[in-house]
Amino acid sequence: MSNTSIAVYPAAVGQQCVDYFRSQRPEWSVVLNAEKFVTGVNVFIQENEAATAIWLRFPLSEDWELYSGISNRLKCCWLNVLFQEHIVWEYNLYDEANVLIDRFEPLPGMWGHETGSPGNAEIVARIWKINPAKINRYLKMWTDRLRRRSRKAYFCRDEYGYGQLEQGYDFIKALTGLKFPD
Repeated sequence: MSNTSIAVYPAAVGQQCVDYFRSQRPEWSVVLNAEKFVTGVNVFIQENEAATAIWLRFPLSEDWELYSGISNRLKCCWLNVLFQEHIVWEYNLYDEANVLIDRFEPLPGMWGHETGSPGNAEIVARIWKINPAKINRYLKMWTDRLRRRSRKAYFCRDEYGYGQLEQGYDFIKALTGLKFPD
């Protein structure tokens, strides 16, 4: 997965999201809680009792518009987890008015920035009603040393380590308990 994003909402709103996508893009195929990856599906929505995550397979150019539209309809915060250039995952956290309130950018040099954005586990955890200790170790700047060691943020439960794009999946799972189909 390169240059894509997953939107995460702190509420069980899967069917509302299905209805939203069907009203906005009736030609798209939308699935809720798929157990297996299905080719030809435009939107995968995973939901549990506490959260909803949406992966828009294509077109990427419309993802923010559609994700923020869901936030407007639901009047809730949301997290946009970005998977960039087969290299890094990042996130932007938006409030109910789609105003950026937190950002995690572990490789600032990739974008020509001098400093990164460390993210704030306290803010994210408060919105998702979890203990910040469940996610705070993901929010580290990816120094060369950290990336070379390829350690995992939470050794016992994670599949991926620092410096791996897929660590973003571990972060989403720790935050929400949700996992996307294989």
